[in-house]
This record gives sequence, structure tokens and C-alpha cells, in this order.
Amino acid sequence: MKKLLTFLAIAALMFACQKPTTPSGKTSDKTPSEEGGGDDGGEGDGGDAGATTTITIDGQFEDWVNFDQSKLFIAKNNADSPWPAVKEIRVYANQDFVFYYVKYDKESVEEQLAENDALHARICLDTDGEFESGYASYFLQPYDFIIEGSIGDGAGAYGDFGGSLNQRINGKWESLGGGMVIGAGAGTEYELMIDRAAFNEKAVTGSVPNQPIGDEFYTGMRFYCSGWEEFSNVPNSAVSQGDGSGWGNLLKIVTDK
Repeated sequence: MKKLLTFLAIAALMFACQKPTTPSGKTSDKTPSEEGGGDDGGEGDGGDAGATTTITIDGQFEDWVNFDQSKLFIAKNNADSPWPAVKEIRVYANQDFVFYYVKYDKESVEEQLAENDALHARICLDTDGEFESGYASYFLQPYDFIIEGSIGDGAGAYGDFGGSLNQRINGKWESLGGGMVIGAGAGTEYELMIDRAAFNEKAVTGSVPNQPIGDEFYTGMRFYCSGWEEFSNVPNSAVSQGDGSGWGNLLKIVTDK
């Protein structure tokens, strides 16, 4: 019998971004979803003069609310997709890091995750936008990299993601190691951060050209249960569109300079 997902009420682990900037000092009790934002697959509606340019990976999400919304790239769940459990993702990239925010639908998560089940995610990345190679499943464009990690553990607590980088080479996934992602969560929200320098250092192999994260790149997230059953894909589309798979276009990200 399925039970409530206990990690939805557990305090997050604390991790801080290593490149501090000056926060605005504004506070808000609203989540980014409640505060509003951009349309599906687009940017935010624009920031204000007091917006912060700091995001800290600490399981507290006021910084996503206070952030300059014009710099965020947003994909919201299509109500007619096969996957209602993840409501939206938000992405921000500067020259040092790539940040992700995830918002869940509490009832859908509780319904789909059984007792002591874990929640995993794969960050999917096409780093150059050429779409000439990569894995051509679950999104409408192929992607060359996945970072696979754990959002929640089997004991019901949020995890720090960890993350193992894999590259699609000659039709197979090859492991390039980890140590480039940290994450934290609380309630129905989760955030994580990719260290671009660490990613780019590993994204060099002897069999393919170097594929670092470019100034413009494409991304999406896939979510799984412990048995790797599909849990949610974002961005996604309505099952009435295309071939009915619910796959969506990868989200285009432009680096903030």
C-alpha cells in the first residue's frame, strides 16, 4: 500500500553557492510558482530594480522569488501530458554555474511513490545546440549528456543529488565521473547547481571532440522511481500532439554574462 512521501516535510541539507553576489535583502513566503513567472518553455515576465542576482543551494527558495525573473528560463507541466507529478522547472545559467529549480505536485508524488521508494532525476543536456548526435528519446531533440542523481533517498529524506556524468558516444552511454552537482530540497521544492568548470573538464574524451557547455545550450529533466519507471519529463507536451508520447522540446538556455 502506498504511503505519504515523508521527504516532502523534511528540512533540506545545507549547501552554499561558491560565488557570492549582493542579495537584495527582500523576503517572501511564496514559492516561485505562487509568485508567477513566464509562460511554458519561456522566460520570466521581467525583474524589478531590487531583484537579487544570488541563488543559494540551501533548500530555501525565497531567492528564486526575489531573483530577476527575466533571467530565468521556465518550463511548466502541460496539463494534458502523461506526467502530472512535476509542475515546473526553472533554470538560470551564469558563467560559473547552472541552477535548476523543481516544483512538485504533492498529491501526484504521494500517489506514485511507494513506501521507502527513492526519487531520482536525470539532467539532460545538449551543450552546443547542433542536434547532430546524442540520445534521441524522451525529448524531441537528442542530447549528448545526462547527469544522473538522487533527489530523495529510500529512507524518505531529501538527498544532495550527487550526480554521475554520462556522455553518449558511439550509441552508448559512457561514464565520466561525478563531483559537479549539489542539491537541496524542502516541502515540494528542490534546487540544484552544476559547476560548469567541473563539467567542462570531464566533457573531454579521446573518441569525440570536446563538448563544453556553450553560451547557449539546451536542457530538460527526467524523473524516476527506484525501479527507473518514468515518473515525469519536463519540458513535455500534450498526448494529443505529435506521436502521443508527451515528449517536449528541450528548454533553450542563454548564459547570463
